[in-house]
Amino acid sequence: MSDLVKPPALKKGDVVGILCPSSPPSDPEMIERCVKALKSLGYRPRTGGNVANRNGFLAGSDADRLDDLHSMFRDPEVRAVFCVRGGYGLTRILNSMDFDLIQSQPKIFIGFSDVTALHCAVSRYSDLMTFHGPTLAEYFVEQGTDSDSVRFCLDMLSGDCNGFSLKEYFPSSCPISYRKGKVEAPLVGGNLCVLTHLIGTRFQPEVSGKILFFEEVHEVPYRLDRMLTQWLDTGFLDGVAGIAVGELHRCRDPLSGETEEYRQTAMEVFEERLSGLNIPIVFNLPFGHGKRNATLPVGGRAVLDGDQGDLYVASPELPSGSISIGQSR
Repeated sequence: MSDLVKPPALKKGDVVGILCPSSPPSDPEMIERCVKALKSLGYRPRTGGNVANRNGFLAGSDADRLDDLHSMFRDPEVRAVFCVRGGYGLTRILNSMDFDLIQSQPKIFIGFSDVTALHCAVSRYSDLMTFHGPTLAEYFVEQGTDSDSVRFCLDMLSGDCNGFSLKEYFPSSCPISYRKGKVEAPLVGGNLCVLTHLIGTRFQPEVSGKILFFEEVHEVPYRLDRMLTQWLDTGFLDGVAGIAVGELHRCRDPLSGETEEYRQTAMEVFEERLSGLNIPIVFNLPFGHGKRNATLPVGGRAVLDGDQGDLYVASPELPSGSISIGQSR
């Protein structure tokens, strides 16, 4: 890849696409609630033609979901694309994605969890900056458009900020510094499980010289250990500049407290598995499946401060019109 392409900034009155690229919402009425939430913020929502489709645990067939994704990027009026939820399914369509189309029609694309797969694929085969951040159902609807996560998201996507300290923006968060030091580098990452399943594929993210961020939900400690061990055994972490760990939401051992046997906590697993890395490492940063989900620009530059236990995300300085070329990778 050459230089990072930054999509135009999001403004009130813009057309915003709504996609279900992975799983459908459990409540079929959630799509309309997402539409209403975006309208209340001053945007003009546009749903994908297949967004209401269902096929078991998938939001329609692979062809349907791929068609909606491509249609959103082809539509010249759409300035940003939001995902209703994650779930599962994006890895099924990565090999059929038109990365030339995505490269030629830069626009904001945001989501997290299973959407990690798309962030990694676009990062490998396009120069477009994407955004790891809130999905519509959980944050814009269930938490409300006035939540800190939504406000942070819209501040980031508006492109008119000077950058963010995650610890300052989310003062109720409690980051934990594990390895001292400070590093400035581009961001790459997403969900721990999805990242693990991309290892060995052509969509495996390149982490050398970058700050790797990741988070997880509903995984017991021994499974976290299994995934991190695979990262270490495959050399996935070779050359990584720093590690920013988000919230490990509900990653608890169900037997903890019910037996006298020693049971490792998720944090203890992370501390032990990452103990051999002499790089800045910060735990419990405010992003992921919890209440706080800061929007992170994938490919954008950040400063991981292991001394202060913070992640400083540089403003993406999104252009107001045509494509802008940003920091080289």
